[in-house]
Amino acid sequence: MGQTIASVVSAGLMIAGAVVTGGLGVALIAAGVAVQFAASQMYKPKMPGMGRDQAERKQMLRSSTASETVIVGRTVVSGLLFFAEEEPGEQDEHEKITLAIALAGHPIEKIGRIWLGDDQIESFGEHAEWALHNGRTDADPFMLENCPSWKPDMIGREMAWLRVTLKFDTEKFPYGLPNIKCEVWGKKLYDPRTQKTAWSNNGALVILDYYRSYLQVPDADIDWGAFKRAADICDESIGTPDGGRESRYTLNGAYELEESPASILDAMHRCVAADPTYMAGKHGMLAGAYYGPAVLEIHENQITDTVTLTPEVGLKEATNAIYGTFVDAEQIHTKTDFTPVIRHEWIAEDGLEIKENLDFRFVTTPYQAQRLALQYLRRKRAGRRVQLKMNLDGYAYRPGQVVRLNLPTLGIGELEFRVIDWRFSALDGADLTLEEDGAYVYEDAISKPFERPPFTRLPAGSVGSPTTLTFIPQTLGDVIQGVLSWRNVNEVAFNRVTIYQDTRIVQTIQVPGESVNLAGLVRGNYRAEVRAVNAAGAMSAPAVFEFSIQAPPPPVNVEITPGFFSLTVVPRQGDVASFGHTFEFWFSEKQLDHTHEPAVINHADRLGQGNFWLKDHLRAGTTYWFYIRTLNTYGKSLFVEASGIPDSNTKAIMDELEHDFMTTEAGKRLERQIDFTTEAIMENAALMGSVVQHQLKENGEMRAEILEVRTTQITDQKAFAEKMEKVQVNVGENAAAIEERAIAVFNVDGNGYAIKDIGAGVWYNGQFYKAGVVIGAEVKNGKVETHFGVRANQFTVVNPTNEKSEPVFVIKNGQVLANSLLVGDATITSAKIADTLQSTNFNPSRRTGFRLNMRTGEMVSYGQGNSGYWVETNNLKQLFDNNGRLRIRMGFW
Repeated sequence: MGQTIASVVSAGLMIAGAVVTGGLGVALIAAGVAVQFAASQMYKPKMPGMGRDQAERKQMLRSSTASETVIVGRTVVSGLLFFAEEEPGEQDEHEKITLAIALAGHPIEKIGRIWLGDDQIESFGEHAEWALHNGRTDADPFMLENCPSWKPDMIGREMAWLRVTLKFDTEKFPYGLPNIKCEVWGKKLYDPRTQKTAWSNNGALVILDYYRSYLQVPDADIDWGAFKRAADICDESIGTPDGGRESRYTLNGAYELEESPASILDAMHRCVAADPTYMAGKHGMLAGAYYGPAVLEIHENQITDTVTLTPEVGLKEATNAIYGTFVDAEQIHTKTDFTPVIRHEWIAEDGLEIKENLDFRFVTTPYQAQRLALQYLRRKRAGRRVQLKMNLDGYAYRPGQVVRLNLPTLGIGELEFRVIDWRFSALDGADLTLEEDGAYVYEDAISKPFERPPFTRLPAGSVGSPTTLTFIPQTLGDVIQGVLSWRNVNEVAFNRVTIYQDTRIVQTIQVPGESVNLAGLVRGNYRAEVRAVNAAGAMSAPAVFEFSIQAPPPPVNVEITPGFFSLTVVPRQGDVASFGHTFEFWFSEKQLDHTHEPAVINHADRLGQGNFWLKDHLRAGTTYWFYIRTLNTYGKSLFVEASGIPDSNTKAIMDELEHDFMTTEAGKRLERQIDFTTEAIMENAALMGSVVQHQLKENGEMRAEILEVRTTQITDQKAFAEKMEKVQVNVGENAAAIEERAIAVFNVDGNGYAIKDIGAGVWYNGQFYKAGVVIGAEVKNGKVETHFGVRANQFTVVNPTNEKSEPVFVIKNGQVLANSLLVGDATITSAKIADTLQSTNFNPSRRTGFRLNMRTGEMVSYGQGNSGYWVETNNLKQLFDNNGRLRIRMGFW
């Protein structure tokens, strides 16, 4: 008998065990602290970890000290830059620098892709080379030869580090030393099932390695059987909605040894839906799966004291929606949101959404994240808990076991619970804490199939077939594809659901209720059969329903809403459901000949994916074409075509442009009045620490001056620079001035602008008059705008010809005047033509073209001059042949 158990038994035959769910309890158990205390810590809040975020792990560390990093599974990380040295000697160009980056405090399996900044290292050619050093036993010859500061005792034993040599080139490395990150297959793990050590991302083996390697738990204190069973569950192959397969629970990522053991173990167990166990002095785990059906039962005659019931979870804890994040391997291991798991029927029941956020830092597939979230939601929602004291029979009931509870006096019968806390005394019996459990909690996480034995002691009566069997498509993340529901006509023990694809069985499920969520079905046609089974084991005839899982249908219609220089495209789906669908948008300035996929992909521009799309920076009054199709996990629909024209209401557009421009910094500068009070400007400049130059001459009421003010400011919120020059004269109460300002501003929120404006103004008879020009670039809330603005009563463009300047373009009092215009494409709301409207090829002698005389009303239509022509006035219409002979005459003559 071990020392811990012996001391406990001698103190009063008290043995304890627990399935621990709290973060602090995990750390204490892992450290081998007293078992009784572990049970008392089960429901304490989880303590936050101190590790880096995934985005931070992909950034190269430059620090004199850093915690040791452990990499498990496959992930993308950078590391600690612990050495950097330039090539010895003097080089004018193509100088080399060698970097050494510590990836992990242990040997790894291998590395894959390497990125310098956002580009893979292969794209740098001769300007970058690398080598991986994995558990070296001597110094690297390359480093000794090329880096004078590298010493023979700098080896890197029992660690993985990367050597990268870069050849300097301003085009390849315009921003200096790039961030270096790489794809890493991490630590090799011991597998007790094969007694071999090899690379694996099996969740149970990762946790086992943490216990043995870093918490220093002796092998004698490991429950090897528990970890073997958990590893088998983690290795189970699961179908995904896209038709692929993946292991049920994997762990991929990195952690630092400075993180608290509580936070690391809590994150690992959460990512495999597991609970840590401690029984008979041994550490183990229960992977998330159903371990029933129950073999042991608890009856009233075994109860020796008061039974405490928690019938349901309180509203505050009744979570009905799970949001959260995982690390997406398809996006270079970037932390992102998984599709929320939301139960709308529970939200309707509760009257509000009660959501909870989960961070699966070691999960790299969206399907595993959604399976975990769905299982967590079911267990959290179940919430029933029973605390009771048993007689000495309780010795046989251990944490993790599924038991059946039969307490008719309390109205409890044939319900399954999991033992989560157990304390035994030879004098008082066993204290048990039970938590609701059953196949319905896991559904898609059953560890192994099972068949319930028939109750032969009861007569087998007839059972009616379920009725109103139907399949309702439903999007619940990418995990749930739909709900199969029915109605039972008799009292039943459970319903047996079988899903066929053709003649092959793809799923079998036992359901106590009248509905089941379906998941993991690939594209195809299916047949569902549901049979009711009563308590005697009698089975009904099947109820049958056929349904399909297919690629989504195309949008049934597309709504295009015009805006000012923009179009908003909103596709609509009909009543046909598609699982987790989104839309893909393509754009063209002209209509395509066909809408099949090759034509669209080769001749249109892809905009992106979403539920709608706003396309801006368009021309008013011009037709644009969109090609949209529906996407989901199972495929793509055909393209549909839609077109739209941005708003061409000139008055509304001008009003909108005026508002947009005048609210910008450039517009405000153009409207700004010139400040004629030089003394006030100089006083304000002195307060701001500006550099001022001032030249002045005065004679009575006459004054002439030139002022220059230069201002620079830096605060914790923004950087500011401005240069102002003003030339001004005053004669009595009248004044004239030219003011030129250049200003640049940027703040830490990412908003800023650069503006140059020139203003010319006079103050005459108590009235101010100004002309001005402004040019500016501005970014605000992530949107960039550039502007060129002019303010004047008259804007004139002249052409110097024949030794004089002739105006060719004038804006006067809000009206545009031009002697001659050549316009490629014009959209005109209303036009007034004073004389004639004619085609460019109009020629009466050749009888070609078209002309309409707006004064007389005469219209002459020659066409191409080879098939006759038409002449029309207000009272006469005449048709001539190609030889000029009159053929038809209509009207008064």
